[in-house]
Amino acid sequence: MKIWKIVFWLLALVTARDFFNLMFSGEAELLDLIGLAASLFMLIPYYGYTYQLVIGWKLLWQMGFLLISPFFCYQVGLHTWARISQLVQYFDWVSALFFIAGLVMTLAVVIPPFQYAFRSNALWLENAEREKPVWYALRRYF
Repeated sequence: MKIWKIVFWLLALVTARDFFNLMFSGEAELLDLIGLAASLFMLIPYYGYTYQLVIGWKLLWQMGFLLISPFFCYQVGLHTWARISQLVQYFDWVSALFFIAGLVMTLAVVIPPFQYAFRSNALWLENAEREKPVWYALRRYF
């Protein structure tokens, strides 16, 4: 779980940077705002999976994952197709290796929200028995 904590905090920093860049750029488009909202929304199950906390309802995160993942796949597909076209024209081994590493890391980012929504049954059942709200678990931070 330690690796997911590092990844979570890196994603949180990137999302915060994107938020401030978007708000102070003066050129915020609707798709940029939707992407930022999706990033913020998906940080929540990332946090829950990383720290093994129940936040909200399992069905909420399943529906959120199913609604956001097609857009994620579309964006990854667009960038992948553009990069493959460029690599075919001007092949370079270093660029190809960085492309493959980037693609693997991009797809690995989807693992925690998926695991949280669909594969963490023990976590959801354990916390359903206790019936403690998420604010109870977060009280140690405030």
